Amino acid sequence: MTVAFHLGGVLLIAVAFFDIFQTLFHPLGAGAISDWISCGIWKVLRHFAMVVPRSVTYIGPIIFVLILFSWIALIVLGFALIYRPHMAAEFVLAPGLDPARHQDFADALNVSLGALVTLGGDFNAKSKFLRLLMGMEGILGFGLLTASVSWLLSIYPVLELRRSFAQKAYLLREAHRGTGVGPLELPPEQGFQILFDAATELTRLRNTLVQFPVSYYFHPGQNETSLVVIVDYLSELSRRAIDSSEPSMRLAGTMLKNSIRDYLALIADDFLHMRVSDVLEIQLAYVEDQMARGLQRF
Repeated sequence: MTVAFHLGGVLLIAVAFFDIFQTLFHPLGAGAISDWISCGIWKVLRHFAMVVPRSVTYIGPIIFVLILFSWIALIVLGFALIYRPHMAAEFVLAPGLDPARHQDFADALNVSLGALVTLGGDFNAKSKFLRLLMGMEGILGFGLLTASVSWLLSIYPVLELRRSFAQKAYLLREAHRGTGVGPLELPPEQGFQILFDAATELTRLRNTLVQFPVSYYFHPGQNETSLVVIVDYLSELSRRAIDSSEPSMRLAGTMLKNSIRDYLALIADDFLHMRVSDVLEIQLAYVEDQMARGLQRF
């Protein structure tokens, strides 16, 4: 029985470490538990957000917190399973506590949680091995806290980049609508620069989404800073530029078209789980999944 407890505990800790590694250091790894949690919570809470639209902005933070909680739970449960067979013989209780009444799994959880947050409790290990194990768990807890804070601080620049790009593209579209002057009506070198910059920034957004997939679930809460409703305008610009007689505009238009295709292909594969290549079909599914008001044709 002791071996079974130890093997179960080691397995849970290994699962937690694998998921932490996949999420923080190797996001391209398939099958990470955090991806399953993110997708599941997103699908469930989207239905609530359809009734209370403003609540959609809370889904991303909720997913982030629950991923961290899942890692903590796996580590605490794993170490608790390792401690459980030793509760009766290898732990000394604080004065006043009856050892016969503190030998179950709940007490092992208490020991594990206290070791994770490096707080002393009512249980003291007599074994050098267990004391070493509890010290290692405390180090893991500190490392998990540091990694979580670093992960959070890394996500918000990604969100700012996405919102800034969407806002600039939105302002460009509105100016184009209001004045009738767009990138293709400008001198070729100026139009080329606008389209080239859009293609470059969209490529950066795709790469950051690969690195931080959880950022997909952080909804901006308004269309003006939502990339999903501005992609159609960028697609129209790329189509017009490709049909231009200016070589530089055709080049920039092709770059923008390819960057949009790559971005939407990533969305389709990793988040929408679609196996289609039609850009418009992916756009429509993207709009529906993000609960935007729909494609605003230029």
